[in-house]
Amino acid sequence: MRRIQWGRVAAVTAVFTLIGPLIGFMAALGWSIHQIPADEPKMRSLMLLSGFFTVIVAYIVGAPMALLTGLIAGLVSPRVRSGVLWVVAATALGALAALLLYRLVSPGMDRNLVVACAAIASLGCALATVAIRPRGTRPS
Repeated sequence: MRRIQWGRVAAVTAVFTLIGPLIGFMAALGWSIHQIPADEPKMRSLMLLSGFFTVIVAYIVGAPMALLTGLIAGLVSPRVRSGVLWVVAATALGALAALLLYRLVSPGMDRNLVVACAAIASLGCALATVAIRPRGTRPS
């Protein structure tokens, strides 16, 4: 039986919860700006200026997904020796959490975009926390 390193689990969860929605917002914003036709520069500027309010919505929608993903990734981490495998698992967990939330809430957004942005956010957070993630320890 392995001991859970609650401090490291909390640190991973905090990074996912605080940074994940912002990364997901940036991915969604980049995709949205890319979809605007090139002959509509005012629309692109308006989208960038409205970013403040959109960030608030991103945290409201994305924080529960990020919290769940960070908590599960932190708890699973001691069982995964390879950092690369843990990053892949955390990314997949983020996509699964987005699918679960989408099924429960159905926010009226494109499901594939929500899942892709969550996976990108999970990947970024996992890469940021791979050095501080909980490691497997033996009980003393």
